[in-house]
Amino acid sequence: MVAVTFVGVGKLGLAYAAYISSKGHAVHCIDVNAKMIEAYQNGNFGTLEPETAELAARYPMTFSTDYSTIVPGSICIILVNTPTCLAGYDHSMLESALAGVCGGPQVATIITSTVQPGFCDRQHTDSLIYNPLFVQIGNVIENLRSVTDVLIGFNGELPNEIVQFYTSIFGTAKLHVMEPRVAEVAKLSLNSFITMKISFANMIGDALRTCGQDATPALEFIGSDPRIGNKCFKYGWGYGGPCFPRDNRALSTFLREVGSYDYLPVAAHESNERHAVEQAKHFDGDTMTGMCYKDNCDVPIVEESHKVKTALILKSMGRPVTIVDKQEIMELLPKELKS
Repeated sequence: MVAVTFVGVGKLGLAYAAYISSKGHAVHCIDVNAKMIEAYQNGNFGTLEPETAELAARYPMTFSTDYSTIVPGSICIILVNTPTCLAGYDHSMLESALAGVCGGPQVATIITSTVQPGFCDRQHTDSLIYNPLFVQIGNVIENLRSVTDVLIGFNGELPNEIVQFYTSIFGTAKLHVMEPRVAEVAKLSLNSFITMKISFANMIGDALRTCGQDATPALEFIGSDPRIGNKCFKYGWGYGGPCFPRDNRALSTFLREVGSYDYLPVAAHESNERHAVEQAKHFDGDTMTGMCYKDNCDVPIVEESHKVKTALILKSMGRPVTIVDKQEIMELLPKELKS
């Protein structure tokens, strides 16, 4: 067992911290949101993320708003929000968190927040570890339990205590250790490649639907080739949510910044947007439901939801459309869809 200080325990951070705690580690959490921390201290976790509240209650953690409470000798994991900005990702909250832990008594600092390539190198220290997660809100604990590959950015050989820590939480998962900038690019690239698969499948599906034919047999055949694979290669709603669209755009920004070309991520994005138009053109009925960014998600998130985009297009076409969904989802919808 090792001591872990976790900085940033919002939707994703609390789930990851609770998962680590369930693996037998002593977890101390720090967040600047005093109201949220007080609720956590009272056992009110207020999360709809499956299993998170149960794990947090069963494997107790400690909470604070004060950076001076970093546990001496602990592994410090930072998972604060890095919102979208015109340049890719806004690092202001992450930089504030790094300033808070700088010079602290931890033995290692791990950045788990998604960052724009080059961020870790700009910190002018070789001790930072970059380790982003590949999880979906609504399935975080389930995704963490099934990790097979761990992406790590670090200059040099990874310390043995860190290797042992990852083994303790991810078992036999393979650790892919590379230079920080390479890992930052790899994180964005993996998600961007998935957006291309989704957009390609929907492009073929839209074309065959226009011909009055079903794309499923064709896509199943294409996906049966092991070089392609069937996962994320079906005809349906386009991609959305807090990760895929942002990582796709952030990769495009990086490619332009270094003087390379970004045709593929741009094409994936433009195809995804056009697919919403095709969905609207062929929409049959006047009621839409399940407006979350993905199906069967218990957490209310409509960020870049493809169904929301399609509903807005229907409205712009003068088509009557009524949204029927959970109250917490309805409150998040654009005002044009609430009437």
